[in-house]
Amino acid sequence: MKKGLLTVLLASLVLVGCQNYDDQFDDLNAQISALKSQVDGLASLTGQVSSLSGSISGLSAGVAAAQAAATAAGASADAATAAANGIDLTGLASSLATLQAEVDAVQASLATTSTATAVAALQAEIDAIEADVDELLATSNIYSTAVSVTSASTLDAALALGNKLNILNANATITVTSAMDQTKVQTLVNRINTMTGNLIFNSSSSTETTFNNLTSAEDITLNQKGGYQMKALTSAGAISLNDQYEANISVIDLRELATVTSFTTFGNGAGTIEFDQATELHLTKLARYPGGSLTIALKKDATLDMPILDDQNTLGVYEATDITMTGPKSFTSTLLTDSEMIFTNVETLSIANNIGSITINAGVETATLTDVVEVTVAPAADDLVTFSVDFKADDAATLNAAALLALRYDNDAFAPSGQGDIDLTTLANLKTVTVSGVAGDINIDQNPNLETVTVSADAKDLYLVDNDNMTSVTVTGASLGSVEVSGNADLTSLALDHTTALRSKTTSTAEKSVTVNVNTNASLTSLTAGMKDVSGLLVYTNANLATVDFTGMDDDGTEATAYAHIFNNNLTYDLVKDGFDATATTTTYTLTDTGSTTGGGGIKTLKTWLQHVDGAVNTTYGLYVYVDAISKYEVQSTLNATYTDTAVPTAPSVTTQAEAYTNRTSLYAVAALEAVETTTSVAAVNEKMTYVTSRGHNGANVAATDLGAGTAIFINVNGVSKTFGTNQSNGTSAYTTIAALTSHIDGDSSFGSDITVTAGSGGFKRSVQTVNYTNGAGSAGSVSAAGTLWFKLGSTAVSGSINLAASDNATIIGRKLAAAIEASNQSAANGGSNQYLYNAKSNNSEVEIMKAWSYAGYPNDIRTSVSDIPTITFVIDAAGVSTGAYLGGAGTRSNTTADSLVGSTSGFFLSATNENIPGVYVTLSNAYQGAAKFGTLTSAVTDNFVTTSATSALGIFGAVATASATGANPWRGAGSATFSDYMVSGTNFYQGTASNSDTAVTFASISASSGGAVSQAAAITNRTGWL
Repeated sequence: MKKGLLTVLLASLVLVGCQNYDDQFDDLNAQISALKSQVDGLASLTGQVSSLSGSISGLSAGVAAAQAAATAAGASADAATAAANGIDLTGLASSLATLQAEVDAVQASLATTSTATAVAALQAEIDAIEADVDELLATSNIYSTAVSVTSASTLDAALALGNKLNILNANATITVTSAMDQTKVQTLVNRINTMTGNLIFNSSSSTETTFNNLTSAEDITLNQKGGYQMKALTSAGAISLNDQYEANISVIDLRELATVTSFTTFGNGAGTIEFDQATELHLTKLARYPGGSLTIALKKDATLDMPILDDQNTLGVYEATDITMTGPKSFTSTLLTDSEMIFTNVETLSIANNIGSITINAGVETATLTDVVEVTVAPAADDLVTFSVDFKADDAATLNAAALLALRYDNDAFAPSGQGDIDLTTLANLKTVTVSGVAGDINIDQNPNLETVTVSADAKDLYLVDNDNMTSVTVTGASLGSVEVSGNADLTSLALDHTTALRSKTTSTAEKSVTVNVNTNASLTSLTAGMKDVSGLLVYTNANLATVDFTGMDDDGTEATAYAHIFNNNLTYDLVKDGFDATATTTTYTLTDTGSTTGGGGIKTLKTWLQHVDGAVNTTYGLYVYVDAISKYEVQSTLNATYTDTAVPTAPSVTTQAEAYTNRTSLYAVAALEAVETTTSVAAVNEKMTYVTSRGHNGANVAATDLGAGTAIFINVNGVSKTFGTNQSNGTSAYTTIAALTSHIDGDSSFGSDITVTAGSGGFKRSVQTVNYTNGAGSAGSVSAAGTLWFKLGSTAVSGSINLAASDNATIIGRKLAAAIEASNQSAANGGSNQYLYNAKSNNSEVEIMKAWSYAGYPNDIRTSVSDIPTITFVIDAAGVSTGAYLGGAGTRSNTTADSLVGSTSGFFLSATNENIPGVYVTLSNAYQGAAKFGTLTSAVTDNFVTTSATSALGIFGAVATASATGANPWRGAGSATFSDYMVSGTNFYQGTASNSDTAVTFASISASSGGAVSQAAAITNRTGWL
């Protein structure tokens, strides 16, 4: 706004006489409303525009008030002068026209602004307009003193201001008690037409105060025993309505409100209008709610008038507003285009053109949804009677070409999504369903009162299951994938006259065919199904199905095989004629067998499809097609002889695939085709033994590599004895390492062709974990104050805490960790007793851990399949919540970063290093099943560890050539000289039926190879030539 314009506006505030101002005011109000709309459109540039818009709306209200006062004054100029400040309407209209042109120019520039410099320039113009409006208000005769009413005397003082309060350039705080004159309160409120400040109104009176003259304000806070009626309010900042007297609040009327910053129901946060006893809410002219969400909760069947709420501003910029609504009798929206919506107790719902998700809960009876993409009908939505949805493809601007293509993929994974899936399940009162447009999977299941389903959508798969009262299904015009219609007790006729839609599954995979499944529909008498690309056809257990028509069904798409189960219906051959076959090579039941039929209830229309697929039948499901009754049977006994009546064979019971196979040669079989089946081949399970031994470590706790002097393993099988070990030759050179030892043993063929020898690294796996605890200077650490230390062994295996005392060091921590891990347990995988996960022993600051297995005593798991044992970690936080002990510094300083929190800037370092050390295994397998070859376990594989040399690296726990390896070892029990063992079922592992994956198999448990035999002969009946 230029200074010249401001001067004109100020000059227009002069005293005038009585005139008829109606036409001029109407025009002026139109200009002001248009101007306000333009300014609102600039909201995306800055929040200042909202405030400016309110000020201009206030000017409009002030002018309207002057009109009313002047008109009421009649012919008396004195009265008019007393009633208002007198306004030169012609001059004001001219000034507003100029202001309108400037705002138009700013908005036009905003629409094409693309640089920061241009945005800054527009911001400057908005700032200038706002400053000029502030100056206008400050220099006019508008009342600018805050109004505060807290008593009868301050109420009278406020009333004495008269019409000066028409335009209030200040705040108003009104606190009403029951002792005040409520008529005076209403009179005072009626005089406030527009405000630039905040309105706070708090009343404990039982008389409702209305605010129907107020047209604009900044923030509005109301609390009273009655409704909230502000019928003339056009703009406001934050509106806060208190629900303290919710039982007395029936009407909330903001019918003229076009601009608002936020709604708040006290205690429920921003974006809420929640009054469960309110019967009316009017937001008639609210086109935009700027918050991200709006929750409306009213009394059930309340009136909601909110017809133009949009989620785009006047510049066409999308600003999401999600809607959660409870209570209104009806709601209609065509303008919310990307809003997430949730509806409860909204009897009639009509939504169009929304790509956001829509959720329907209890209390919705009629839902009509048009051009939507994502709908969820909750299982609790039992009040839903009529449901109509017209889906469209999601066209969100954020979707690229690949994402848009993926929306039409059929991944056989049902879920409400932008793909248009819809699930209507167990809805007690649902009667009518209509689905159209571009949909996904459609599932309509277990709705006991559903009567009519109409689908015309370009959709994916359709499921109509267990809807007992459903009597009408229409799919004319639809494009569908696979279809299932089953368990619908009252359905009498079904015409599946849709076209087939084969969808892509991914960018490189497409559907090859569809399936059609019509079963267990007790009242169904007729079925029409003529779609293409069918590889699976299931029509069974429809007790009254007497007529079928498969005209048009003639292929199985690009599927490699096809299948069919058509039996246990009510299809009847009127006549079967079995002709004479003179050719010796004719095979009964096959296409070369001569015969014909009449009747069959339309089964003849399936001939083209059957003869298209009968050469490539699915080996799992087969091709089984049966009629259910034969009225007359004739047989021709010789060539050209007359057919003679023959007793009709009894109809077999065919209700399953197994029964269809059993009766495959029955006269009732149109086709019974299935490939021969053989049993699965099972390899022989041979006698096996596995020997395992432990391995020591070096001074760095790394697995030892050298054998040590005199170390040897002896194998004695089949009368052959052989030594493997230190200084033995494997080829031309002697070896001294463990790797060379296992290589020497592995694959040795000295013991005959029946004996396979394998050897390698594994078994007896243990973890040696060293607790490292130092202070910041690198010297040994010690606990400065007692408390807990929280630890973990891996992320999920074992966790817990140990109690530390003052002065505890790494050795004590190691001992306490070993005890805690040894004691840990969790529920067994198969239920029942607790399962101990690990066994642990301490060797001063070293914690040695082995996995345990769930068996009596929880012994060490010495199997070769044991995985690495995880590393111990410590959980230390500054607050001392996890670890309460003080681990660093002097005295009792806490675990803070400055003092003693673990890390590079702390006063201590606490960690554990981990070395997993596997042992060595030798496995012998005997392929000869005529006799055992291994004798006793202890005779087949033996060793001379430790007893021969204190430097042996095998058969020990601990460091090589130390006392812990040969004697003083925490794992060593009485009489346990070495750590070597033989795998035995029930001692070292579980064994049900012996298998080749077991580490040991006794000769008594071996089994010969089996399988490969015919378990079911081929079904070859093919009388499709008789159709």
